[in-house]
Amino acid sequence: MTSCNPGCGELTYGDLEEEGHYLYLEEDGPFAEADGSAHCRDTYLEWISLYCWTTFHAAVMVTPERSRCQWDQISRIYSDLSNCTALMAEALSCPWPSPALDAFFLQIHMENFTNCTRPAGSRPSEPPLGPVVTMATVPVCLTLLLTALMLRKARKAEPNP
Repeated sequence: MTSCNPGCGELTYGDLEEEGHYLYLEEDGPFAEADGSAHCRDTYLEWISLYCWTTFHAAVMVTPERSRCQWDQISRIYSDLSNCTALMAEALSCPWPSPALDAFFLQIHMENFTNCTRPAGSRPSEPPLGPVVTMATVPVCLTLLLTALMLRKARKAEPNP
């Protein structure tokens, strides 16, 4: 039997009883739907918290921390969460997506993915210099050529005194 350091991803029943493992929705906070009915705000958020979030949270907790920022490891869990929220919205005849749902996902990102940043040494690669120079000079040259042609045409159209 191997030992597990804290945070390695194993979830026990006792973890689910700890208050820190639950997402609490604020009634007047960012989940308030400006133009939605109370039914779609309150009931919908209760349902997605109960049916969607708990499943997502349990799956994230059993995923090792080092794998939580790897899309190939978390995409199925995240897609299941998104699909669940869509099904709950459909079942309750609520709009999907909605401002309340956006706030719900923002909170999930803040709680689960805040440490998922790009590694310090990685940067997006720069494009090759040749195509960049070509894309910059062609419009400039065309503009100069068209200006010269228009000026030449305008001179020919002028009456001679």
